[in-house]
Amino acid sequence: MQTNPTSSLPPLASPPVVGEARDRLLARVAFEAVWERDLETDALTWDGNLESIFGYSRDEVAGHHGWWREHVHSDDLERVEQAAIQAIKGDALGWSSEYRFRRKDGSWAWVASRCAIERDPHGKARRAVGAMMDVTQLKETESRLRLFTEQIPARACVTDRDLRVVWDGGAGFSANPSVVGKTVQELFAQSPDRERVLAGCRKALAGESSVLDIDDGTSAANLHLQPFRDPAGNVTGVVGMAVDITDRVRSEADVQTGQRLLRQVVETLPVGVSVVDRKGDILLVNAASKRIWGDIIVPGRERWAQSAGFWHDSGAKIAPSEWASIRALSEGQTSLNELIDIVTYDGQEKTIQNSAAPIRNAEGAIVGAVIVNEDVTEQVRAAEALRDAERLLVDAEKLGQTGSWEQDLVEEQIVNTDANLRLFFGDDRTKGERLEDYMEAVHSDDRAMVVRRREELLAGTGSGDIEYRVVWPDGSVHWIFGRATVVRDPSGRPLRVYGTNADITERKRAAEELERRTRQLEALSRRLIEAQEAERRAVARELHDDFGQVLTALKLNLQRRERDDSESIALVDGAIARMRELAQDLRPPLLDEFGLEASLRWYVEREAKRAGLAFTVTLGPLEQRPPAAAETTCFRVAQEALTNVIRHAQARVVDVEVSQSGGILQLIVRDDGQGFDVAAARRRAAQGGSQGLLSMQERVGLARGELEIDSAPGRGTSIRARLPLAGIST
Repeated sequence: MQTNPTSSLPPLASPPVVGEARDRLLARVAFEAVWERDLETDALTWDGNLESIFGYSRDEVAGHHGWWREHVHSDDLERVEQAAIQAIKGDALGWSSEYRFRRKDGSWAWVASRCAIERDPHGKARRAVGAMMDVTQLKETESRLRLFTEQIPARACVTDRDLRVVWDGGAGFSANPSVVGKTVQELFAQSPDRERVLAGCRKALAGESSVLDIDDGTSAANLHLQPFRDPAGNVTGVVGMAVDITDRVRSEADVQTGQRLLRQVVETLPVGVSVVDRKGDILLVNAASKRIWGDIIVPGRERWAQSAGFWHDSGAKIAPSEWASIRALSEGQTSLNELIDIVTYDGQEKTIQNSAAPIRNAEGAIVGAVIVNEDVTEQVRAAEALRDAERLLVDAEKLGQTGSWEQDLVEEQIVNTDANLRLFFGDDRTKGERLEDYMEAVHSDDRAMVVRRREELLAGTGSGDIEYRVVWPDGSVHWIFGRATVVRDPSGRPLRVYGTNADITERKRAAEELERRTRQLEALSRRLIEAQEAERRAVARELHDDFGQVLTALKLNLQRRERDDSESIALVDGAIARMRELAQDLRPPLLDEFGLEASLRWYVEREAKRAGLAFTVTLGPLEQRPPAAAETTCFRVAQEALTNVIRHAQARVVDVEVSQSGGILQLIVRDDGQGFDVAAARRRAAQGGSQGLLSMQERVGLARGELEIDSAPGRGTSIRARLPLAGIST
């Protein structure tokens, strides 16, 4: 809402006595809860109506402006304060605004506030007197009125006294955009009916209604113009209702089509809608309303006598005079979403939300009522079932030694079972009523995570499951597993949160022990492989140096013999060659002396030629020589993969590729063989079979690397190993 400088207020003369000034200022505002503010000290006083309207007793209200600021909605505060500051600093006699104000029960009330300013002879603002009026129901009624008007083929506008449009609604002339902010003179500047419309508006401002038929050549309308009055009866503008009569002018048949369309709109509504006249006779009822009441709608006032209804909260029977529609017709009362239980005319038991509002004619007389019913039987039963489940949860807690809790987010109250308090505080029962008690009990290393996860849960973006540590008053640390659920209102606002907690300290300790043992096993396996490689290196060296020398000497001795002993020499040559191959298989000297590239190229070429395989070896440029452990792991994986290809794959071609990028050494071995079931092979490896696959997995795992095997029967195999160079110890 824009600031109203209240220029209509009379200027203040020299300051009269305080009592007289207060009376004069109060006379200039329409109020419910009246306040006075000293603009020099910001002291603020309220009358007794604050308690009846918003629920705050006098001893709960602080006597300063800051108390009011704390209760204004954060989305409205800056706008409202700016309006006040501008009025106080300028020469305005007051200001007015609309904003949301928090009631004592935590709900928000829409208020209309108007204030008058008292200034000294120099124009300085000294004091302000104002009033706050609860217009929440008016806002809700306005919203429902807009919803209703948007479903009828008419266009309604409200202007101020300057004939500027301040409200525009309705489904009529839907092709035309909103006209809020424009003047009537601007809207009808090109219309042949401009002067007639302006004359009708002037009559409305003078308090007289009029009806005009206007037509600009493209559309025709029946325009009703009448004065718009404030609660005091003063004319503050013009209400214009434009009914599109183009179809009626062009064709009566089209008007009938529009009426059928209106009924179809009502029929498609998912809630029951009915309209009654002043006598209570049904004028309009849709199919949803008939379904709710068992396909029978009793006419006249007999309906209230025959309808069986009970207040849901108390179970008391609803008297005929207590029905919302009766109160709307007799008292003009609007009732929204009353929860009642009914027995329908065909004997069914249902729970509905019942709303009713009076319908008034142009003179304000009640001529009927509109009734809206919504069947909420399933939702209510589901909510009650949820409460039953919560009770069962408490019983289960006693058996399972877990803890349950619930927090009312509106009242900020926390309810705990004794078991839940023990999970957080041990035997200390002096804590547990405040959320801060629980946060203080959470381990300092986990506290930020717990706060973040709670915020995500309430926002609807996070899980309700969480694990964290708490520290008891005796200093002992315990692990807790928690599971929470949030209950929200129809708009999604969280109302309460509840859940269960369980002590998982023993499980966590067991998991930590298992992890420790696993790390020990990995370290042992790593040392075993390192010892195995060292032993292979030593055996290969001894075979090459010691046994190789012996066999060479034996060959020389045989050559010195006088007679020809070529057969023995050939045997010795074979033994020497086999010994060298065995030594190279145990630990290729090339791997230690020249690195991975030379040894891998030599080994693949030798084994592929022996097996009659076509092969390629692609060695990408290595940024630097990898650590010895990485070279050994990569070579052994290639050795095992090539052995499997030769023994099992029945392949014709094998490709070996080594590359290095971003600190990762990558080995790929591909073949075009018969392939195999990878999942089945992994299961055999886990059970002690398929030692080659198990060896590759263990070596790569100990190197903190990744091993991928892509294969299937009939389409070959690809083995890919990625080894992080920085994570492999030498």
